[in-house]
Amino acid sequence: MLSISLSLSLSLSLSLSLSLSLSLSLSLSLSLSLSLSLSPPLASLEPSQLDNFHAPFPTLTRSILCQQLAYKDDTSIYTRFIQLCGREACINPESVLAQSTIQLWQIRISGRKANYLHDLARKYHNGILSDAAIVNMDDKSSFTMLTM
Repeated sequence: MLSISLSLSLSLSLSLSLSLSLSLSLSLSLSLSLSLSLSPPLASLEPSQLDNFHAPFPTLTRSILCQQLAYKDDTSIYTRFIQLCGREACINPESVLAQSTIQLWQIRISGRKANYLHDLARKYHNGILSDAAIVNMDDKSSFTMLTM
């Protein structure tokens, strides 16, 4: 009888956390769309308002590393990646190319993601891509350049 009660309790808490998760994602998407629609165009911003601009290369690198991972896992892997590169400010094409696939695998980056990181870094290193070029590209062009 005790185990039935325990089992029922676990399933109730699971349903509760699932519904909380669903309502959280709904409010998150609503606030995201609201903030996007209220934000001013980039051209109308003063230079001082652009201080929080994140360079495309480190942002793309983090996006590759953290794709399809839970927050705790992505934070852990990204922290190890920063340590491998030296520090966050050192994440650049040269520091990524300096890491072998085996070194990246040792910090739990899959072989496929290591290939994506090296491909991105090579495109920057060879001048095919640059932060300035990515910022000025439309979505279709940047998608094409990143996936070619």
